[in-house]
Amino acid sequence: MATEALVGHWKSGLKWWFPCRECFSISEEYVDTFETAMYILTVSHSYSPVTFKIVLGDADPKNPNRHIRLLANRVRPTEAPMLNSGGEEVHPWGATVTDDSLATYRRIGDNPLSVFDRFPHGMPSIAAADSPMAYVFERIKRDFEETAFRDNSSEGMTPSLSDAECDEWSIVSDSDGGRDGVPIRENIGAPRVFKRGYSPETAAYLVDAPSHRTFDSHSYVVGETKGREGRDFHGQNMTRESKIIGGSLAAALPVTDKYWFQQPHLLRLNLVLLVPLLSSSTFGYDGSLMNGLQSLEQWQDYFNNPTGSLLGTIVAAQSIGSVIALPFLGNLCDWYGRKPILLAGLIIICIAAAIQCASVNLAMFIVARILIGIGGMFSSQPSPMLIAELAYPTHRGKYTSAYWTMYYLGAILSSWCTFGTQALSSSWSWRVPSILQTGYPVVQLAFLYWVPESPRWLVAQNRIEEATDILKRYHAGQEDPYGEPSPLVAMEIAEITTAIELEKSFEGTGWSALTATPGNRKRTIIAICVGTFAQWNGIAVVSYFLTLVLDSVGITSSYTQTLINGFLQLFNFAAAFMAAFLVDRLGRRALFLWSGIGMFISFIVWTICSALNSETGSKPAGYVVIVCVFVVYFHYDIAWTPLLLGYPTEIFPYSLRSKGLAVEMMSVYGSLIIASFCNPIGMENLGWKYYIVFCVFLMGILATVYFYFPETKGHTLEEIAVIFDGERSGLRHGDDDCRVDGKKNGNSMHVEVV
Repeated sequence: MATEALVGHWKSGLKWWFPCRECFSISEEYVDTFETAMYILTVSHSYSPVTFKIVLGDADPKNPNRHIRLLANRVRPTEAPMLNSGGEEVHPWGATVTDDSLATYRRIGDNPLSVFDRFPHGMPSIAAADSPMAYVFERIKRDFEETAFRDNSSEGMTPSLSDAECDEWSIVSDSDGGRDGVPIRENIGAPRVFKRGYSPETAAYLVDAPSHRTFDSHSYVVGETKGREGRDFHGQNMTRESKIIGGSLAAALPVTDKYWFQQPHLLRLNLVLLVPLLSSSTFGYDGSLMNGLQSLEQWQDYFNNPTGSLLGTIVAAQSIGSVIALPFLGNLCDWYGRKPILLAGLIIICIAAAIQCASVNLAMFIVARILIGIGGMFSSQPSPMLIAELAYPTHRGKYTSAYWTMYYLGAILSSWCTFGTQALSSSWSWRVPSILQTGYPVVQLAFLYWVPESPRWLVAQNRIEEATDILKRYHAGQEDPYGEPSPLVAMEIAEITTAIELEKSFEGTGWSALTATPGNRKRTIIAICVGTFAQWNGIAVVSYFLTLVLDSVGITSSYTQTLINGFLQLFNFAAAFMAAFLVDRLGRRALFLWSGIGMFISFIVWTICSALNSETGSKPAGYVVIVCVFVVYFHYDIAWTPLLLGYPTEIFPYSLRSKGLAVEMMSVYGSLIIASFCNPIGMENLGWKYYIVFCVFLMGILATVYFYFPETKGHTLEEIAVIFDGERSGLRHGDDDCRVDGKKNGNSMHVEVV
């Protein structure tokens, strides 16, 4: 029978159940098979219009299975019983409910993918077919075809065949070439799919088909429905989560009314993630430390007042160390894992800080700073990868964005430490801040033992069981290592495993792979741009040479300069922390563009006021420059602080993530080395005119971001591959073709895999 005739017949049947009401509409353009329409019919008579509007209202018609997953996995059993004609409680499949089986039915709601295996009584045997969905679809198909042929009309519909007819009916499996003639258990009968009293929970189980493939590649559109009213089953939360991580993974998230800190496993996860989160504080401490030390007369006198290129060398020493370490870190992180490299970096920082504190000449001080750069890079490069690969799906964007925000936590400690020690008359005024650079690394070392290794790295090493156990414990709260993984964990493992296998099969994982394909070339160019723009947008002038900026407008007091530096770091931390929570709300591109426009306008005002102060000695203009310093930093913090490492971490696939970050950090510190030499020379020779250079750079940055930077909001780490690689990635963006058998190391495919 033609699809169009069946669709018309089904619409008529719905009107039979809901007289004078239009329950759903299907765009004929997307109805390719009768299975699609049967799916819509199965759920539409039971789901409320509120649910359809919320769950499917923002549907992408080209990605139907995303919404199937949403419906199948998010609805849970309630305490409301289902009754048969005799008033007895029944299962969705028609069997009488015993006390034990009813308790089981209510308990299994947390794992809908294995629901059919959990019933002790009253369910058709899973062994009879690859999926109960085969039974449901063939059952509905026979209902309609039988009615259509018998009545030769689309004006009416018999809601279900008789039990006798169903007892004689057989399942036809669609996923193994056909296994005909397997009988349904006779004592069960058939579900009355169109029984008007069926609850939304029943409909959820009727569409739960982890092994069904027939309609996976077809598309549909569901219009706003009018009909029964009912509960929305957390549809609002589901929509919010799907906008953050995409519909595929959002569909597998457990439904809960608790906040993350009320769930022990998520609280434990977010606490251990604080350890790698602190790694960026090393660079923040160093940047603020050099500002503070330049304001201390004791440091200036001890090292004979370094200026110009010598001062630039001292400041750039830490960046030089970072660049020295970068070529090796990509492979080291892939070979030995994230944790061992992080551990090595923390130890190097502690040793280097002790050397800097004990410095007796400038050469020793510079060597110590080079070692700090090496150790800082060893700790900071694996940390954002570890965070992104461990974080709970809905928390990933906030955590990766918060990573570089911790830069200012180090800057706060450093700035207020130098403010407190500037009253000391001895060399301890700069030695104390130097040794306190070990503060955060020591805390990290104390708690690093409890941080798990990256599940993605473990999967890449074929240690899938270990990765599964980590995700079960920290993402699902499952402490039993032998228990079945939750739908979320099963989907994550399937996604990670398949993505890594595809990446290995499509391309190499050496350094040349960064430029081997158009998608990888675009990723690499973006990473270089992000690293370069973050230093050449003018912020390096304030970050490392605030003293020179303040001197240029007549603020020369050591007390005032260190005080301004201290308040500036507090302000920066607050602004960056706020921005970390805007990443998932506004998106990456919006923040980059907002930042660029704000910095451009602020630098124009800064340049004009600096010129007025320099040419006329206007004190009000000098005060405006101080305000502009804060305004420029605010606009820098809303994008470049949270996204400096967060954005590149997202856009690179697992196999290239460590190398991609190495390239990005190379561009960061390569640009910073150039800026460290050029900025003091430019400010000494050009004065306020030097700021015009950054106004020009900011215009170019805005244009590049607008035309070249894609949005990554609303996608998993693996889904982002489609944005850059398209169909070549082997993943289909948002195409929820997930198969999970609920067993460790079982057969599973992610929604995105062809």
